[in-house]
Amino acid sequence: MTSMNVAGGAVNERIWPETEVQSLDDLFKQLDHARTKPERVFRGQCDAEWPLEPKLDRKASPETNYMVRLEEERALLKDFKGNSDRYLPPLEKSYLDRDPVLGLTVMQHYGGPTRLLDWTKSALIACYFACCNESDKGGAIYWFNPERLASAFCYLWDQSGYPRDKNGQVDYNQRAFEPIAEPLVGSIFFTNHPISRANSQRGLFTICLKLGELHDKVIYRMFEEVSAPDDSCGRIVIPSHLKREAFDQLHNMGIDAASINYPGADIYGLGQSTELLSSRKRQREKGA
Repeated sequence: MTSMNVAGGAVNERIWPETEVQSLDDLFKQLDHARTKPERVFRGQCDAEWPLEPKLDRKASPETNYMVRLEEERALLKDFKGNSDRYLPPLEKSYLDRDPVLGLTVMQHYGGPTRLLDWTKSALIACYFACCNESDKGGAIYWFNPERLASAFCYLWDQSGYPRDKNGQVDYNQRAFEPIAEPLVGSIFFTNHPISRANSQRGLFTICLKLGELHDKVIYRMFEEVSAPDDSCGRIVIPSHLKREAFDQLHNMGIDAASINYPGADIYGLGQSTELLSSRKRQREKGA
């Protein structure tokens, strides 16, 4: 395995089983194979060296008190709710008010800094996001089996002594916002998400109960702990010289910004992300 420092100090340990394609034909053969695996979900990242790190955690100092991190998250969600409600239809506003995790799903889809990561049931859409930017860097398509992750999550949740609700279900809200939580990653699915973009992108999310954890590292460790089969997760690496051709081919197949409803509340969420990173940079410079 190799380790590499990336922006913000996070490390991509590249521990997931990896296939690097050598040609455009090879890439689309991999995507065709992936499409025969309905049990998989996918995430495209346009720099293969980036770890699976949520926006809220990027450039956050590991020395920051954990209670301060939790309060920062609460304040961001409260701020988003208070300033985006004029733009949102009633159903989306109801998600913001129902519970914090559902609120984060709305905030995430409008670009806000959350602990969530976006995934999709479509390998082609993931490929779009792996190729749409950073043309001088290789991209990556991550995938995992969400049923196996859910099974591992429930087992490790029970092993940690966390209670289930009266229906025997796991509620992420019980532990995700507590000062002490196990680093476990779970999935959030919607049969019909109220945000049309999420449906266009066939979207879902992963959430880690503990802030500051890389989802790739935690998911892999969870699969190891329950001895999950070897084909539970992996990634496809796309060399930089293939990204433009792949992007054009996806466009010819009808996978483009218009079809997936990709770039308001958007403006406000993205503004929060920019301000958060700028604030952290100022704090680091002040302490230097």
